[in-house]
Amino acid sequence: MSRQRFPTTVGVLAAVYLVAMAAVFGLLSMQNAQFVRTAARTEGTVVALVARAPLGGTRDSRAEARSPSLAPKVSYVVEGRTYDYVAAHGRDRQRLQVGDTVTVLSAPGDPSTARLGGEGRDSGPLLSVAFALAAVVLVGVLVRLRRRRTPVRGGPDAPRERRGVAAAVAD
Repeated sequence: MSRQRFPTTVGVLAAVYLVAMAAVFGLLSMQNAQFVRTAARTEGTVVALVARAPLGGTRDSRAEARSPSLAPKVSYVVEGRTYDYVAAHGRDRQRLQVGDTVTVLSAPGDPSTARLGGEGRDSGPLLSVAFALAAVVLVGVLVRLRRRRTPVRGGPDAPRERRGVAAAVAD
């Protein structure tokens, strides 16, 4: 692979990756919106704060850490049956306290599938748009670089035609 083609190939692969990530986060956002539209709403009570990794974190938080990332564990009742739900991600500065009342959204067919009201509504669409914009910018850069490398026909970098001696003398 030539030196000029390598950056283009990497750029195209990066653009494909960015478009794929935009599609994934877009799909997740649509699924979340669908869940929120069809979910049954009920009130729940925060019964504990559990150590959980923050959004975007990969390591589980430890409760004995100096400032653990905490997620609320919520108890809620649907049709006389009690369910528990622990939020997917923790927060370094948890606003909720044990005993607080929160809105719980549960799937109509399976009340054990739940989310807290407002959980996950802001990050998916934002990430989808950010990945899509990054892909557009990268494609724009690749197009500009390609145009810059392509010689203009008849310009100073264009290959010269071989002409006979008579044509050269006539000039």
